[in-house]
Amino acid sequence: VADAIGCALEKLAADRFATAQAFASALQRRSGVMPSGARAMRASHRWAGRWVIASTAVSVAAVAVAAWSWSHRGAGATAADNAPVFATLMPPQGEQFGEGSRAFSVSPDGRSVAFVAYGADARGALFVRSLAALASTRLPGTSGAAFPFWSPNGASLGFFADGQLKTIHVLSGTVRPLCPASAPEGGSWGSSDVILFKAEDGGPLRRVSPAGGPCTALVPANFSLNETAPHFLPDGKHFISTARDTAWLGALDDTSRAPLRESPASNAVFAAPDFLLFHTSSEGNRDLALYAQRIDVASRKLVGEPRRILDRVLNPSGNLGAAVSTNGVLLAQGPGVTTNHLVVWVTRGGDTDSLVVPQDVWTIRRSRDGQRLALGGWSLVMLDVARRVSTTASAQTDSGLQVLVAGAWSPRDTLFAYSRDYNRYGVGVFDPRTGRAHSLFSSPNPARTTLVTDWSPDGRYLAFTLGSGAGVAHAEAWVYDFASRLPRQLFDTPGSASEVRFSPDGQWVAYQGADENGNDVYIRPFPGPGNPVRVSSGGGRLPRWRADGRELFYEPPTGVIVAVEVRANASLTVSSPRPVLPFAPLGQRDYEFEPSPDGQRFAFLLNTGESPALTLVLNWWALVGRTQH
Repeated sequence: VADAIGCALEKLAADRFATAQAFASALQRRSGVMPSGARAMRASHRWAGRWVIASTAVSVAAVAVAAWSWSHRGAGATAADNAPVFATLMPPQGEQFGEGSRAFSVSPDGRSVAFVAYGADARGALFVRSLAALASTRLPGTSGAAFPFWSPNGASLGFFADGQLKTIHVLSGTVRPLCPASAPEGGSWGSSDVILFKAEDGGPLRRVSPAGGPCTALVPANFSLNETAPHFLPDGKHFISTARDTAWLGALDDTSRAPLRESPASNAVFAAPDFLLFHTSSEGNRDLALYAQRIDVASRKLVGEPRRILDRVLNPSGNLGAAVSTNGVLLAQGPGVTTNHLVVWVTRGGDTDSLVVPQDVWTIRRSRDGQRLALGGWSLVMLDVARRVSTTASAQTDSGLQVLVAGAWSPRDTLFAYSRDYNRYGVGVFDPRTGRAHSLFSSPNPARTTLVTDWSPDGRYLAFTLGSGAGVAHAEAWVYDFASRLPRQLFDTPGSASEVRFSPDGQWVAYQGADENGNDVYIRPFPGPGNPVRVSSGGGRLPRWRADGRELFYEPPTGVIVAVEVRANASLTVSSPRPVLPFAPLGQRDYEFEPSPDGQRFAFLLNTGESPALTLVLNWWALVGRTQH
């Protein structure tokens, strides 16, 4: 009741109940344990969203009791009381979890979990569940959500959806858009009432007030950093970020960053009161042991020895699957669940076919004849579509850890250009006929990533995205000219430009532009000059041409592929967008896709397999020899 009254008295009108009836309903509800500032909320459908809790040591009821007891322990707890408790949490019935740090978060008081689940809503949505209850509640207005994170008082959640950073007040259900976020990589809500977040690939960290206002870039003094996944420390000023395979310590009022330790192929996570959680490096860097080590903020260094917490935690696409409360509750994705990568074909009529790919890959590129798919990730995989056979290419050009992603086929499909990543930015070329690869060129700036997007039909130009960094705030569209053997910027825009694709006749380029209003798809003359024509209506990404150039496909915020008809004579005209598929494949929105040459079939690369479980550890501090205050 007190929490309902507190919600009604919130300072900001948007955080209060919308109607008197909603306030009255909240006063009538009763619950056991809910997040601080939201205890009056309970599940609206007791059986919808039930979790299965399994443990060899404790029963379902005992886990709930243990969660309640741990969150209320005092300094007088005994050594036996301080022993860690392990349990496995499964997603709601009929749903499946998203992957890694983009999928879940533990409330600061350790009593509740927010998570993204897919099922009835094809785009996924946010759910909240008390660890002392069996039911979970879906939060309205959170379709398509990713990267949830709690406010310090547990009353609200930050998340990303529809190309924006948003917040939701858990009790009232009020959603507030704050900033554009075209390709988010996580956020954190500090005790100083600042939200720090990553809005776009290659862009800087940004800060904003939860009440709204300017979305300000937080550019480090060493501009070569391409930071991801921020995590505030309890003081609300210092934070942890990950860049260049290293975990860094930064501060809101200081542009410098202090390196803490290498964290290969994974985003490090801060854990209260003063620990860094990270993976160790090993072959593949996929499912690794989880370690913790203390941070000395004053000296800006790690101290003591790292301690092993869990033997195996999932690390899909570099997003460390772990979240922690401020009082010793740890939630991690795994252990021992393998996530498959699936190529799914969907026709315009809705027929589907699929093929499991065992390698860890996350980008897809179709050959011009439609006979092969190049899949990029920790390795470069060539998939023969007709024979359904995949072959790992020998495209490793150095002995260090390397990511081989994106890419483009040459005009006759004889060569494949791909992007090299992980602090050795550049472009390589693979010859499928010989199985050999060589370096084509390095990034025009060593601090900025290179991401290949297309090869021009005449073979002269290779389009790529040059990421932000070295004082440049936005990603830019560039081309490599094979005639001069030099790279140059293709065109200039106020915001970011990426995903450049040449039209089949070579006279136009389609691309994805991002500004303060989010992502949209544009077409402009090539090589220019000429003004861009906006194609998308209400947002869009990943433009893809049909082989004859008469249609352009892209993904709108709904996640369902649409097409526009393109006519280019003396001027360019495009039709209104219309859906070409009846659904988003497997309910997922975060995907890569490629159309067949005739535009009748679409290939998607998805992360799927069995739904990963979540490992719950109450009092994980005991694993590092720390007791509760």
